[in-house]
Amino acid sequence: MRLAVITAIPTPYRDPFWSEVDAHPDIESLDVYYCALGKPDRPWEVSWEQRFNTHNLPSYNLLSWAGVDASAYWVRGLQQELREGKHDAVIIGGYNHPSMLQAMRGCVARKQPFYVMCETYKRRKTWKSFAKDRLMSYISRHAAGAMPTGKLATEYLASYGMPRGRMIQVPNVPDVRGLIQSGVELRVHAQEIRKASGIPPEGPIATFVGRMIPKKRPMLTLRAFADAAPPNATLVMLGDGPLMPECRELAKTLGLTGRVLFPGFCQPSEVPSYVAIADLFLLPSSETWGVAALEAASLGVRVVLSDEVGCHADLIQSEQLGVVVSAGSQGALTRAIASQLELPLDPATRAAGAAFMKENFAYDTVAKRLVDSISFRDSVYGQVTEGVVN
Repeated sequence: MRLAVITAIPTPYRDPFWSEVDAHPDIESLDVYYCALGKPDRPWEVSWEQRFNTHNLPSYNLLSWAGVDASAYWVRGLQQELREGKHDAVIIGGYNHPSMLQAMRGCVARKQPFYVMCETYKRRKTWKSFAKDRLMSYISRHAAGAMPTGKLATEYLASYGMPRGRMIQVPNVPDVRGLIQSGVELRVHAQEIRKASGIPPEGPIATFVGRMIPKKRPMLTLRAFADAAPPNATLVMLGDGPLMPECRELAKTLGLTGRVLFPGFCQPSEVPSYVAIADLFLLPSSETWGVAALEAASLGVRVVLSDEVGCHADLIQSEQLGVVVSAGSQGALTRAIASQLELPLDPATRAAGAAFMKENFAYDTVAKRLVDSISFRDSVYGQVTEGVVN
């Protein structure tokens, strides 16, 4: 089977997954088309392996004037590439870029099966709702299937009429098996890492990973930590962004000088060292998925997630993995930090978490699910009419 993927930019999570898909015995070739090679707010160095065919066509960000967080890519020559590629199916990584919408229309015209990936899980009533309703109706009628990241995204797509039988859950995941092993190895060197990072040799550690922007709620994290954590606890806040000066000032105001570290932006390869030695991982943000939480769980650390982090319904299945709190509630976050830091993070707890992560989120598990489902669905694609498989 020949597959094409259209995705926004190279990422340290999706690219290794596509390499796993490419290695599947049923895949003859995998072509990944990037809308851009990177974004200013995600200055990752592409140090990971890409064992598939990469395509970097000329592209234009039609929203470049709107700031570093805004993007709407138009990729020149993409339709011709897809026509000439003679792919058995096309996987489209969303619907928020003009080139992705163009690719859908091209697939429909060629009667070529296409699948749309989706992390979104909230329906919002805004001036854009009418256009969104029409777009999602179009996708539900014409797509061979959809690839929601998890339970919440599945319900979101179902609310627009996408049949559940045509959805394949494809979570955005890190290298679970590799991280489990890395967590074990890094904890052996915990004291060395503490010393090199400026973390005191004793006391619990909580970590936060994310851009310092409002939706990540870094200032709420600081306030809750100040209220909840014991005096010997340390908070490590990895990331950078426009709120960084305010976060540093707030830490001083709260009397957290020496108890909060701000290492700044770290490349993906540097993050595990900070997370694996922690006792707790904090992600009180509002975001469609939250792959950082899956990374922390794979590294053997319990997590505290807000109920506005899309992966919470799929990840938090037992107390070994952590807890979910109400988004934006300082009291709820404070209580969660206090209670979770009191619980022992022993080998049995870490092992239970590792077993759950391997069973549900490992690359090979998800890749097999994707390929097997596409192979079956494409065999009946010709019977898909107005969103129904007869």
